[in-house]
Amino acid sequence: MADLFRYAGDIVFDGHPPFPGQIMDVQLKQFSETSNFLQCTKALSPRYPYFFGQIRALSTKSKITIGIAGPNLGDDAHPGKWNRTVGYHSDTGNCYTCHSDIANSNGERFRIGDTFGVMITYFGQTMSTVMFVKNGKPVATRYHFETNHEDFLPTITLENGPIDMGIMWPEAAIGVPRFDDRNMLQWMHAKHIQYDIAKQIFTYNEPPGHPVEFATIQSPQPLETGFQHFEIIVQDMDTSGVCPAIGVATCSPMSPTPTCELLRDFFRWEADGKVLKVKSGSVVGIGVYYNPEEQKKPDFDCRSQQLVMVFLTFDKEVALAKHMIQPEGGFFPLVVLRSDCSKVKIDTQSHRTIPITEYQQYDDLYWETFEEAQDIIMEDTLRRVLRPFMFRKSDAIDIDIPEYNMHEVQPPDMSKLHCTIRLEAEHLGIHVVQFLVPMTTEMNHYYMEIKTLNEDSVVTIGLGDDQFPLKKHPGKVNNSTGWSSRGGLMYYNGSCLGHTLGERYEEGDTVELELRNIGHKWPVVLFSKNTKAVGTRHYTVLDPSQMLPTLSLCGNGYAVEVRVFWPLKIFKTGDTAVNRIKNWIMPSGSEVDEDNNIAMVSDHIEPIMLQSPYPFMPDKDFDFFEIELIDDFDAEHIPAGIAVSTPCFQELQLELSSIYRQDTVRFLAQQEALDAVTKGQKIGWGMIIPESEKDKEDKLVILYLCIDKSIAITRVMYLPQGGFYPFIILPPSVNRVKMTNTVHIAEHPITPQIQEELISQAKEVIAKEKEQLAQGKDPLDMEIEKTKLFKVWDDTKTETPSKIEPSRLAMVAMTATVIERKRAEIRNSKSCVIL
Repeated sequence: MADLFRYAGDIVFDGHPPFPGQIMDVQLKQFSETSNFLQCTKALSPRYPYFFGQIRALSTKSKITIGIAGPNLGDDAHPGKWNRTVGYHSDTGNCYTCHSDIANSNGERFRIGDTFGVMITYFGQTMSTVMFVKNGKPVATRYHFETNHEDFLPTITLENGPIDMGIMWPEAAIGVPRFDDRNMLQWMHAKHIQYDIAKQIFTYNEPPGHPVEFATIQSPQPLETGFQHFEIIVQDMDTSGVCPAIGVATCSPMSPTPTCELLRDFFRWEADGKVLKVKSGSVVGIGVYYNPEEQKKPDFDCRSQQLVMVFLTFDKEVALAKHMIQPEGGFFPLVVLRSDCSKVKIDTQSHRTIPITEYQQYDDLYWETFEEAQDIIMEDTLRRVLRPFMFRKSDAIDIDIPEYNMHEVQPPDMSKLHCTIRLEAEHLGIHVVQFLVPMTTEMNHYYMEIKTLNEDSVVTIGLGDDQFPLKKHPGKVNNSTGWSSRGGLMYYNGSCLGHTLGERYEEGDTVELELRNIGHKWPVVLFSKNTKAVGTRHYTVLDPSQMLPTLSLCGNGYAVEVRVFWPLKIFKTGDTAVNRIKNWIMPSGSEVDEDNNIAMVSDHIEPIMLQSPYPFMPDKDFDFFEIELIDDFDAEHIPAGIAVSTPCFQELQLELSSIYRQDTVRFLAQQEALDAVTKGQKIGWGMIIPESEKDKEDKLVILYLCIDKSIAITRVMYLPQGGFYPFIILPPSVNRVKMTNTVHIAEHPITPQIQEELISQAKEVIAKEKEQLAQGKDPLDMEIEKTKLFKVWDDTKTETPSKIEPSRLAMVAMTATVIERKRAEIRNSKSCVIL
């Protein structure tokens, strides 16, 4: 039994060798709350690619994860929540690979009586494809990024007993599930999509109160030689001419996103109703065509990574063709529905293969731009190759740099996008490696996977200049910023003080550094752990050539090994959605109700700050955020508050001292302001950059507080270096908060004329502050009329008056005029507070 299974915790199981048809009984004791795992040491293989389980008993708080992991999986880890593992989680239904659950297909919760399984559908050299199955139906696909097939070990994890279930290991499972793209019931789709068998139509029913931008439908099978093309038939629609999007996609996002423009996660086309229009009954299709010479070879593998031609058809005629690199496992057919194009019929039978009579036409199309595609691949390879002279390091550190064949055009090898960095146990002290290619707006992030790290060892990810000492941790000295594994603290220029402190990371985790606000004074570093934002810190080196990725390793008598994906090897992707609270910075262990956009934190004594990962960006339509007060409150138990603040505490010199230059502006409904809001109302902060200030480096902006989208007060402030970040404040009496979807106010009553009046009034005070500075005095010691700072919104200024009752508005104004202007404990830091 010891050779066949590896286990930890309170799991009880029958350890007999598996044979066809055998069901292993597995139980978790009643009072076992921690994670407990059971792993079969016989790897999944092309002969035995599948295993599954069935739940017999489950408590309300139980959690089961079924997945694939290596022998190094931590005792308390779940597959999918550890580097290079995949897992399907019962409590949420989410399917993870390397900590990420982002994909076109999502799982479903499984409970008592359900069967659930994991199947490898393609064993690749650099990554493999995995399908998760529930009750005989596919529910999601994911990549598995482990390259060593010997580590494809079937694994289950149980938490919070009692649990009783049966498992059929790969050698016990009789038969492998087969899925057919022609059976629409086997296509994976979002939960708000229904399939009408009689009409053979998919329909998206937008959930009331919880609108989503789109909903996907994905084939269980990728395109291949016997299934090269599929079509959609546009159903009844309005007169706008829009239609559902049709495309091909990978089974989940590649990691990291490759830099080559031909290697992407999806190709998608849709009629926008403006430039391109369709009508009811139109037939739109997408397919792939393989290299004509390669197809003739007896060992041709249509699902291997290769250069293919993706083509779009209108009413059976080719309308568009372009080369793309098909990743291992192939491209999966994909259809995307929205509220304005919510119905579709999918046809995978009428024209699933290319007729022999049309081969020559497709051959000609393929070769027409083949050389151009080859040039793009080679250019990207040469531009992104890593060389030893790009590194500055301690002698004790070993770097394994991938080798490339520069004389042959080959698609990017996904297994060669990282460097392996090692520090052997005998090398004591701190050792540093620095990547000498500076970060830019296009190469603005890098990350590392922690492969080997003892609890007594330390790794720090950060930035430094080319004079950074090779015996220090980044962030602990001037001109550097860093995040340390063991303490979990984030530092810049020796200080760890900030609104959020960070959290520890360890073996099995992936940590990332993203540099923002490049090209301005004080860029901002955003740290993330396992795809979740953790905190922000300034990087105060302004020379663009000195923004150098810097890592430190300290083994303390143990070996350390990390896999590092440098900025040169990663394509810059878009920002995460700031209107989804799951993407905000919050304490470790917090939970999120994604359907209702509610964050839930554990009990706490001190106030907790939830922070947006990004600052207000009016140029990208992010200039407002809002929360809903969903719980009862009173004077003893005040509700959640909101704030805008700098990414971390500023280091300001006296000559910049100003009542308009502060760290934080916040609103808490307490004392006199308690009557300003009631349960069910929404409160939000917005920001406006007046036209006269947009081109200035040191600009004044207008912040405004809203209650139920009605403006209450305004406040002029200098825009701090790095921008104003939205924050949510949870007092000790508050354990949850709901965020609304609003991130942009297109029209509001603060007209350009009123904006300039507010700025002009602020400049009058700023002029007096400069007089104080000229006399060697601190402007914060001035006697300033408080009403010149916070302005109660005057409804007579606009034809769209506020809906706030005057009495409540007065209460907000009253608290706005009792600003406490004392210095913060942090050196030269100021804080402006609405109580």
